[in-house]
Amino acid sequence: MQVLKLELAAKLKSSLDKVAEKLKSISYLTVLQKEDSVSAASVEVTDIKGNPYVFSVFEFYKDKIRVRFSVPEGKSILSRIISVLKKLMNILSILGTYEVSQDSLVSLLESLLDFLEKTQTDVSKEKLLIENQRLKKKIADLEERLREKSFTVYNLKLTNDALRKKLSKYEKISDQELMLKIEDWVRDHGGEIDLEEFCKVYGVSINRVEEILDKMVKEGYLEVVS
Repeated sequence: MQVLKLELAAKLKSSLDKVAEKLKSISYLTVLQKEDSVSAASVEVTDIKGNPYVFSVFEFYKDKIRVRFSVPEGKSILSRIISVLKKLMNILSILGTYEVSQDSLVSLLESLLDFLEKTQTDVSKEKLLIENQRLKKKIADLEERLREKSFTVYNLKLTNDALRKKLSKYEKISDQELMLKIEDWVRDHGGEIDLEEFCKVYGVSINRVEEILDKMVKEGYLEVVS
């Protein structure tokens, strides 16, 4: 899992106290106020241990907004960036207390172009050029809207051709077979699993079993009961 960061230059037109008050009215956010900033965290998915897995953290200062967000393995970085930006724009529209720098927002969008060029290494030059032209048009449209002082949530439709890079360990039991054996084990042992005993029986590593258990919880095959 990667954790990426973004930053926007922005000017607060009220107080951090009012920012914190409005953020607390948003049900899916957990808010923490500090002396020089207000943080709002959104956790979409947790892992088997209850730790945040898919999350985003928005830090509001008087002169800027910082964003940290996770990109789970196998997920498109571009789609996560777009999802987080849409969430940020929604939050900003609710707050109504920030004036976002036009240059900062446009620079951020242009960086997406650079990112696309660096990551889409397996895409043809022609297709990449077409995609870049589409994004440049979106930037031009955005600049026009910002001039009119419209503050809209922009739905950026980017083509995601990023190739997922995976490393898999050779083991005799496939992931699907291992999931079935875990289900049988849990059913036969009263809803519990002894990792060490299970791994000895089937000759697999504890790390691999934990990864499969985490996947099964996230996909709804198993449920963690406190």
